[in-house]
Amino acid sequence: MEAAELLSEATRVEPGDYEPVGGDAHAYATYTSGTTGPPKAAIHRHADALMFVEAMCRKALRLTAHDIGLSSARMYFAYGLGNSVWFPLATGGSAVINPSPLGAEAAAKLSARFGPSVLYGVPTFFARVVDECSPDSFRTLRCVVSAGEPLEVALAERITEFFGGIPILDGIGSTEVGQTFVSNTVDEWRLGTLGKVLPPYEIRVVAPDGTTVEPGVEGDLWVRGASIAPGYWNWPDLPLREGWLNTRDRVRVDDDGWVTFRCRADDTEIVGGVNVNPREVERLIIEDDAVAEAAVVAVKESTGASVLQAFLVPASGAIVDESITRGIHRRLLTRLSAFKVPHRFATLDRLPRTPNGKLMRGALRAEAPTKPIWEVPLIEPEADAHAVVENRPVPNVPIVGGDIGGVTLNERLAVLQQERHRLVVEAVSEEAAKMLGEPDHRSVNRDLAFAELGFDSQMTVQLCKRLAAVTGLRLPDAVGWDCGSISGLARYVDAALSGWDRGLGPAPTTHTRANGHSPIEEELTKLEAMVVSIGDSEKQRVADRLRALLGAITGGEGDLGKRIHAASTADEVFQLIDSEFGES
Repeated sequence: MEAAELLSEATRVEPGDYEPVGGDAHAYATYTSGTTGPPKAAIHRHADALMFVEAMCRKALRLTAHDIGLSSARMYFAYGLGNSVWFPLATGGSAVINPSPLGAEAAAKLSARFGPSVLYGVPTFFARVVDECSPDSFRTLRCVVSAGEPLEVALAERITEFFGGIPILDGIGSTEVGQTFVSNTVDEWRLGTLGKVLPPYEIRVVAPDGTTVEPGVEGDLWVRGASIAPGYWNWPDLPLREGWLNTRDRVRVDDDGWVTFRCRADDTEIVGGVNVNPREVERLIIEDDAVAEAAVVAVKESTGASVLQAFLVPASGAIVDESITRGIHRRLLTRLSAFKVPHRFATLDRLPRTPNGKLMRGALRAEAPTKPIWEVPLIEPEADAHAVVENRPVPNVPIVGGDIGGVTLNERLAVLQQERHRLVVEAVSEEAAKMLGEPDHRSVNRDLAFAELGFDSQMTVQLCKRLAAVTGLRLPDAVGWDCGSISGLARYVDAALSGWDRGLGPAPTTHTRANGHSPIEEELTKLEAMVVSIGDSEKQRVADRLRALLGAITGGEGDLGKRIHAASTADEVFQLIDSEFGES
């Protein structure tokens, strides 16, 4: 329903009966994400929102009626509910509400369209934004807010550079508290920390014996404030001590009040801001006769995104090799959501444990940088995935001058890579949507396991054949099932297409189709038709990318290379393309 229609309906509805209630009356409940057991509905009162609105909305972010928020967190999470409902209601501001889960590409499009001033998300979301989007889409932002999982310093620095140095505000909250109670603020922020406690909340760091520790000493984070839920729905009351709640987060607080996150006190792993129970995954892994023990932990990739890694202890006399781990991975994809399936596998003689037998997951995270015996091929495709152009390799491209018009060659290539990845993701999504009978590829969740989308192994083989026809690549039949999801398969195809320009193999093929046109010709025709409908400035940007791409293909040499280099306007670039393909 459109907003205008909704408002029109509202004017014709008579107000219902109501009765006054006090601030202590129950208002709503939000479910926990299951960190310490089954999800529980934390009850909140009418007055609770006023407290975390005062703390985060007014003091930390200084939101006003002029602010527009965009949140990747959904409104059924406490984090998303505050971002998209309570904060704009309290200030008279606005929120951009997306009907489907917000990915990096959608965030860029919505930001370019609505011009939000604040972007809320989790670190994994921001890692994807930095990798897949252009900063130009986010020029209206005045700050970025991160929560839900630890924000590593390396990723925070990348985010800061990407967004042009605006405040990057990491913080921590909980469903029981209602929203954020420790955070960096627009007035004072420090990368690598969670910020400081937000008044009127109080915090303290507690040792195992229940005493408050000295500054700089690690302990459990406890919080006290009037918005803490009085209890759970149909569940025993919260274990409060004189109003204090143990968050089960391990932190350090320095002399100046800056809070640094260390780890969770429990074993729950966090991937993309979503809690994963590793024992659920481990139980399925050890169903394989070759595996005696298994442990799953979340590790950080070089991009800052979090993924799961499984450590396997072989059963007596068994050998756990690539074929075994590949089989385990395929089986997990049929039993679990995609985000719960490990991407990396390694073997150990034994798992690290405490003297009383408890698994030391922190020690496993320290082992994670070691090379795994097998990992999902999301980055580098297999050697036979590379295609050919008349069996001729693309010549090396000489680089003359590193700075063109104030933009370095690396920056230009980075833009090209981002655009290529976006097009590949759309292509894979469109083919998958056709097979599922979905008219709009955007309605298909790219991160769900193929099995959850309704694909079986034969359908993924057919999907790969369709993609091979579109791209000209020779894709292994099993690669779709191995990659697990639309997003995973898109990363594989993107890597296969880009292998030639990294010197990893020959260039993509230009097979001629039955209609006499090659896939490249058809794609260029589509692209030119799209360009007709966009503005001159954007048209020039597309032309610049095409010129750089054509220059790479030709090697920048010969008559064609010179004409490509000489083409300056968008129309000249497209005329050159037409002439090369024999178009009028």
